[in-house]
Amino acid sequence: MAAKSLDISDRIERIDSCEKRFDIRLEALSAFLKDEYGDRQISVCGEIHLAVGTEISCDITLAFAAYDSNGRLIGLEEKSFDAEKFFAFDLFDIKFSVPKCKIEKLRIFPKKC
Repeated sequence: MAAKSLDISDRIERIDSCEKRFDIRLEALSAFLKDEYGDRQISVCGEIHLAVGTEISCDITLAFAAYDSNGRLIGLEEKSFDAEKFFAFDLFDIKFSVPKCKIEKLRIFPKKC
């Protein structure tokens, strides 16, 4: 029997000030929680777009942080985008493991590599 996915996209929190700092926008975001074979994984998909122009001035890392109902950080993953290879926008699909508890929020924000 295939494991079912729970849509937790409504728990995504973006940090606009961080996006503005790097002149990017995160769009088409979705997140799903899946329990399979005793492991719990979050899958986050989306797009990273430049707010202006077609090239980023430095390498950028997107951080994905999952928090439980007590505000504790319970899972973290990162995805880097190389300035030399980036043009206008890119896609991402990140998967990371979390403990079996209620996922209260999922923050996604850019930071410098």
